[in-house]
Amino acid sequence: MMNIRPDKTCGFTLLELLVALTVFSIMSLMTYTGLTTVLNSYSHAKEKTEQLSELQAAFTLITRDIEQAIARPVRNSYGDSEEPMVNDGEAIGTLLEFTRTGRPNPAALPRSNLQRIAYTLDDNKLMRLSWAVLDRAPGSEPLESLLLTKVKSASIRFLDKNMDWQEDWPTKTKQEQESGVIKVPRAVELTIELEAWGEIKRLFRVPGNEYYGKPNGV
Repeated sequence: MMNIRPDKTCGFTLLELLVALTVFSIMSLMTYTGLTTVLNSYSHAKEKTEQLSELQAAFTLITRDIEQAIARPVRNSYGDSEEPMVNDGEAIGTLLEFTRTGRPNPAALPRSNLQRIAYTLDDNKLMRLSWAVLDRAPGSEPLESLLLTKVKSASIRFLDKNMDWQEDWPTKTKQEQESGVIKVPRAVELTIELEAWGEIKRLFRVPGNEYYGKPNGV
C-alpha cells in the first residue's frame, strides 16, 4: 500500500501577495516621485542658469555700446536730423538711440568705425538694432539682435552735467543751442523688470565727448 505524503512546498498566501504588491507599489511611487523631483530641480536650475547667462550677455553688450557713445548727430531714413543720443528714435518702442564708435573691422575695410545703435522694447523682448551707416537712406533696414525675453517693462533716464536726472534726452540749454555744442549725458540708467528676476537697475557711464558744430548736411 502506497503512502501519499502531503506537498510541503512553500508558497505565498493571497494575503502575503497583496502585502508584497502594496509595498512594491509604495516603493515604486516613492522612487518615481524622487526622480521627478530631481529632474524638475535640474530643469529649473538649468533654466535659471540660461536666464542669468542671457542677462549677463545683454548687460555686457549694452555697457560696451554706451561706454563708446559719442556726440555725433545723424540723419534718419526720413531725412530728419537726430541728436547724438535720444530716447524717442525712429524705431517703434525705442528706449535709447545713439551713435557709438569702436565698430569692429577685422578685415580692415575702408569704412567708418562709427555706427548707430538703438534699443527697443517690442512684444516683451529687448532688441538691439544697428545701422551700418550713420546718415540713413530711405528704406534702410537695421540689423536686429534679440537680447532679452520675458521683459515686463523697461525705462531709461539720463544724468546731466549738473548731476540731475532727466527723463528725456537731449535737454540742450540756450547756450548750447546757440554755440552748436552737442553733448551726451554723463550716465544712462536702465531700469528693467523681468519675469524671472524682478526689477533690475543698471547705471552705464558715458564718456561725455563733445562735438563742436554740426557735420555738413546735418
